[in-house]
Amino acid sequence: MSDPTGCDEWALKQAADAAMDGIAILDHEEVYRYVNRAHADLYGFDDPEALVGKDWRTLYGES
Repeated sequence: MSDPTGCDEWALKQAADAAMDGIAILDHEEVYRYVNRAHADLYGFDDPEALVGKDWRTLYGES
């Protein structure tokens, strides 16, 4: 059965992965659940998966 919204999760992920802009998705606790290559590159990470599971504030150090 196809998605009634017309959205295909795989296709959306492929589009985000290929985007030149940094894209990240955080959960309700402000923890990364998805990071594309461009977003990881912006912050000097070689692997987007290195950010998954981390709080976004870790990128900015102590304030």
